[in-house]
Amino acid sequence: MLSLVGAYGMMVLSQNFGSDIVGLLHGPDAKLEAEVPPDDVAPGTSLAELCEGYANHHFDSVSNSFHAAGMAAGVVSLMVALFGARLSRGQRVASLFWMAPQWYLWAWLGHFWLQRDVPAVFTYGLTLKSYMTGEFCSIMWVCTGVPFQQKNTSFPGLEGTPPSTSFLVVL
Repeated sequence: MLSLVGAYGMMVLSQNFGSDIVGLLHGPDAKLEAEVPPDDVAPGTSLAELCEGYANHHFDSVSNSFHAAGMAAGVVSLMVALFGARLSRGQRVASLFWMAPQWYLWAWLGHFWLQRDVPAVFTYGLTLKSYMTGEFCSIMWVCTGVPFQQKNTSFPGLEGTPPSTSFLVVL
């Protein structure tokens, strides 16, 4: 239970102090750059433009693998909550509550640490409609395989364009 509370606490800190976290990790210049809101994922952007903007803001291959791993873990958590055999009601609820931290925290780790930016969900997620549209784009982005295209990374030891098999080591 304590770890779940800690995970939600980290989510709240990330949402409220995203650029400060970037600054703490990478310095004051990175903090200032992270404070500039992206113009291509603003609320009210059309679905096609939002999805294109979403994909453009994911330029680090290892960070993209973190996104995909977090989404997969979140889906597994949801499936366990819904269909897990011989689980108590409390275990199902706990699994359901773990979905959001698993879905988001891995992705946000990639943004703060490797991409040195603030996740776009903090920009486009200002209304329920824009949040759901953005999440649709993220799911479609993973389902199309785009995260697994070879791109540069700043992951220590894998700088540059890592070979595809290095994703298995990271995950």
